Amino acid sequence: MPRNPLLFSMMERMDLVEKVGTGILRMKDAMKEYGLKEPIIEADENWFSITFERDVQKYSQTDTPVNKPVNLNQFQGQIFNCLKENPYITYDELSEKLKKGRNTIRLNIKKLKALNLVERIGSDKKGHWLVKLPS
Repeated sequence: MPRNPLLFSMMERMDLVEKVGTGILRMKDAMKEYGLKEPIIEADENWFSITFERDVQKYSQTDTPVNKPVNLNQFQGQIFNCLKENPYITYDELSEKLKKGRNTIRLNIKKLKALNLVERIGSDKKGHWLVKLPS
């Protein structure tokens, strides 16, 4: 049951909600998959808060020296391979193929971009992915 039906309705129409009532469980599972600590969740009858412990490691193309291996989780490796096989694949096609939500795909591609492993050339509709092999 959503706490704020009006807000939930709006988010549902914007395709920001995948399944009702599974968000916290999926969030905990995703954080476990990434090796992150479980969030601290506090709630009362009026408010709730979720506290995430920040990972101090930052990623950028300057943080990835030529001779340092790039660490990707299994899911990011699957995305990387899909982009390598089909540079014209869309977020929706990746979502369907890998059985994950569009936002999950976007977040993982963001990490691949930060590691300078992929780059989007052109628009979302007519562009393609440039896949860079790690040095």
